[in-house]
Amino acid sequence: MLESTNALLAAITAVLREMKRCQLLLDSGSLGEAEEEELGPFVDQLHEAFADLSTVYESRRSEHSKLISLAALRARVAAEPTQGVV
Repeated sequence: MLESTNALLAAITAVLREMKRCQLLLDSGSLGEAEEEELGPFVDQLHEAFADLSTVYESRRSEHSKLISLAALRARVAAEPTQGVV
């Protein structure tokens, strides 16, 4: 159970980091219109993956209240320094 929970947390963290990277790219203004349109479906897939992973994680968390909350995990990823994104 611990290994699968750790793997789930790693997957959620990876998705959050990729969502952050994509948002930084979009906010930077460095992408052309065509590139932004290409990125759109990928961002949608990231949001879907996050929703699916979150559902599984929250059901685990309801059984083990000491697990980090998704809000805290989001905050942790948001606070990470960004390097070489743009």
